[in-house]
This record gives sequence, structure tokens and C-alpha cells, in this order.
Amino acid sequence: SDAYKSSLPGAWRDRVPDVRVTSVAIRNTEDPDRNLALGVSLRSEHFGSMADDRFLINLAAWSRGAGVALLAGVSRRQPVFLPFAGTEIHSLTLAIPREWRLDTVPDLIDFENAAGHYRSIWSFDGEKLVYQRTLVLNRAMVPVEDYAKLRSLLDTAEAGDATLVPLVKVALRPSERGR
Repeated sequence: SDAYKSSLPGAWRDRVPDVRVTSVAIRNTEDPDRNLALGVSLRSEHFGSMADDRFLINLAAWSRGAGVALLAGVSRRQPVFLPFAGTEIHSLTLAIPREWRLDTVPDLIDFENAAGHYRSIWSFDGEKLVYQRTLVLNRAMVPVEDYAKLRSLLDTAEAGDATLVPLVKVALRPSERGR
């Protein structure tokens, strides 16, 4: 929908000021037994930052914040009530511009405990970098005795979501520029 498409950039504006939504596809809206699927294509000329000769990007920044706000404190006296229990699965693809190459692919993170499951998988096919993130929260109400497990799960997710991917500038021959 056009209204939904026009509202999306605000969700990322603080991290990527020049983001533009180029397409939106919403699937499975008519079938309550199937997971709602949202496909969004975005374009931005400026995201990431330079560090020496590397351009560092954080694909997780596009999905982070869609789920649970991180909790403060190391202990609780009352249960934690989360906005939901369930699963968030995000799959993000970055087409690497020809003038850049991927330096390293981040390692897999796979963490599970009684509170839930966090998984971060990266793959690269030579042209596109794919990031897949799964966050499962087993319960919307987390009892006091399981708070440390929830804290551990969310700390792992926060660390995984902070993963930076380095790109290195590649010198193109004049015949390759502008293609």
C-alpha cells in the first residue's frame, strides 16, 4: 500500500537519513494461519562509516528495533511483560557495488536458552551479501527466576546486531567505470 510505503522511511531515518523505499510487497494477509511476510526494497547512498581503508556497514541496523527494547538492570523483583512472544525473522540482502569488495564474512551466531533463540547468519555469493536474523521469544511473560536467561538472550542479540561488515575499495579500470 502507498500509505504504508510512505511511512516506512521514518523507521530508519535516525540511522540512515537518506533512505528511500523503492518497493513494498505484503504477503499472506488473507490467511491467519500463515506468517505475515513483508518484502521491502530500500535504497540509500550513505550508510556506514569509513575506518582507515575499510567502509564498515551494519545490516542489522535495518532490523534492530523492530522487536523488544533491551531491558535495564541485572535483576528483577517482578516478572517482565514483553509486547509479544513469538518469532521475528529478517532476511536482508545488500548488493555490493562493483567498486567495493567484501573483506570478511561475519561468523554465525547461534544462541538458545529457556527464554528463546537468537541466530545471525551471513552469506556472500560474490555479488550479494545476505544477512538472516532470527529472534524467538518463548513467552510474553518472563518470570523473575528466568530474567537472567532473558537478559543473556537479549545481550547476545545486541552484540550480534552490532556486527560490522568491512568493505574494501577496489580500483576499477576506466572501461569498468559507469557500468
